[in-house]
Amino acid sequence: MATNLAGGVCIGHYDVCLVRVGRLDALCAPVYGADNGVISSAIVSLTAGPEIEAGAEVLQKNGCGAILINVKKQDKIKRRNLTGVIGLHDYEMFELMFGGGLLTGAAGTPWAGEVSGYAEPGPDSDDRNPISFEVVVRNAIQGQGQCQAAGETSPSYTGYIFPKAFLTRGDVEIVEGIQVVNFTGTSEPNPAYFTGPFRDWDDYAAETFPDYSSMVEIGYDELPLAGIVGAPDCGYQTTPASS
Repeated sequence: MATNLAGGVCIGHYDVCLVRVGRLDALCAPVYGADNGVISSAIVSLTAGPEIEAGAEVLQKNGCGAILINVKKQDKIKRRNLTGVIGLHDYEMFELMFGGGLLTGAAGTPWAGEVSGYAEPGPDSDDRNPISFEVVVRNAIQGQGQCQAAGETSPSYTGYIFPKAFLTRGDVEIVEGIQVVNFTGTSEPNPAYFTGPFRDWDDYAAETFPDYSSMVEIGYDELPLAGIVGAPDCGYQTTPASS
């Protein structure tokens, strides 16, 4: 039976190279313009475990205890539970991912007026809007590694998109050596995702974004930098304005 996979080959995933975060409004639609996105290479790891609603079991016995009917309905994924690690302290990324507020250097410091701190949200903080959260991994071709034979056109990367995420910063461990940033959260379906915060979903998929899914995978021919020249950078990025 002929394969219907891109390029006619099977692919595997390895390494996580990029994270893209986009601001959403109260109705879960992308917010466009300055200070509404982050594109960073600081992602270290992400785990997306399913939260499952067990399907109901229909069981009927007769008067002697023998089973007459035994039906187990399908389990359903309600959402994805996210656990991850970021390797850099990017305060503008923190604000977008976790809420809270940015702090700036005082007059007289060499970084006066520039972002130099962050205050996480507290118990009396307003509820946040969700965000779009995506990590991008490399693809390997079965039996060939990252190399493609002549005529093959399979994607070089795959994006895992979590279209409606709420993230919270986790344990802060202050130790000798590197101090990473832990986070947890959830992802649910988002019927208002449209073409995404970086307006490129329809550059890679013929279908509209699946509004029933809390985790979507899509192939890319290169790292999706959304018009950013050069490597990903710290701090906010401008999400594309309407064309």
